[in-house]
Amino acid sequence: MDEGFDPRQSRGDDPVLDLIRVGREAWIKGLVSGMSGNISFRCAGYMLITCSGVCKGRLQRKDVIRVDLQNQRALDPGRMSSEAGMHQAVYHVCPQAQAIVHVHPVYLLVLDQTGAELLDVDLFEAEQIRKELIHVPALPPGSEELAQAVAEAAASGRAVFMAKHGLTCWGEDLDQAVNLAEELEVLARIQVVSDVRRGKTSAVSSAFGNGSGM
Repeated sequence: MDEGFDPRQSRGDDPVLDLIRVGREAWIKGLVSGMSGNISFRCAGYMLITCSGVCKGRLQRKDVIRVDLQNQRALDPGRMSSEAGMHQAVYHVCPQAQAIVHVHPVYLLVLDQTGAELLDVDLFEAEQIRKELIHVPALPPGSEELAQAVAEAAASGRAVFMAKHGLTCWGEDLDQAVNLAEELEVLARIQVVSDVRRGKTSAVSSAFGNGSGM
């Protein structure tokens, strides 16, 4: 039996299968690539989290392990994600958070790299979702400093952008978390394309040419 993606997988009956499904969706939507990103789901006393060094678009059951939420000890074989501490910290300060996705969205990162203001677009949707996005400075991935900074920010908004790194979103379920990440990335893409068309951002224009094919 193929333990990878299956569109018939249950939404709620088996959290491991739901995590596998969301990993595939994030990969298809371009929110993660290669072996980047990590995803978790809170259970009673532990979290399910993706292992380090696995493609989120081709997850199998063995690529998802349980980690104790109190002592951050792995309860199954496998090397836990290097960002497990960040997930644990967010769950600690956000009791309503049941799922977390940490992704590397291309357009948000392009805006960050070119020094542009994130979500600087004149859309009603942007006005609403901008309230959920909190920024934290560049800190080493996998560090305790980053974990605590993200957790503190997550208490004020469901999306945390980490400079020079990526985006972490939490939700009351996996779909809510990944959908928020997708919405933010779509708005960032609109901003990048709009800026290129208007010739507003020279660094972005250089990266994407005249904006064709975006």
